[in-house]
Amino acid sequence: MRSIKFLGWLMLIMVASCKKTGESTYSKIPYLSLISQNTDVIRYMDTASVLSLKFNFTDGDGNIAKRDAGIDTSIVVLVLREGDTSSLRHVFPMPMVESNYFQKNGGIKAAMMLDMPYYFFYPRQDSLHSSGLDTMHLGIYIQDYDGNRSDTVIVGPIYSEP
Repeated sequence: MRSIKFLGWLMLIMVASCKKTGESTYSKIPYLSLISQNTDVIRYMDTASVLSLKFNFTDGDGNIAKRDAGIDTSIVVLVLREGDTSSLRHVFPMPMVESNYFQKNGGIKAAMMLDMPYYFFYPRQDSLHSSGLDTMHLGIYIQDYDGNRSDTVIVGPIYSEP
């Protein structure tokens, strides 16, 4: 009976002594999720027209943001249009992430904004789109220093008009 009580106390002490860091553990493959977008209509003749996208992202080893190495990691945006097999590819540098977003275990969790001005949304130049109207989706992913790509977030439809 005494040995059962002793083992019970020993187990309780062992569980209580486990150190909890309070930090989350993320995958070494970046994760990207869309939080919000400001519009779904872009007027490509209006220089003030901008698509603003806000994302959350995580990376378990924290090698996703611009660091002292002088190498930029990337935000890749694919412009996807129905019936068009040649999607446009735009590459943007990742924004600099301040050190307070990095965890002690090396992981990172932060948010970022991506603003795409009107000139990214010109319609296709074919007879079907001669009215100046077009519809597209954006496929967006991020890539870290090791070449690990996040999932692709699909945004849209985005409507382009004069």
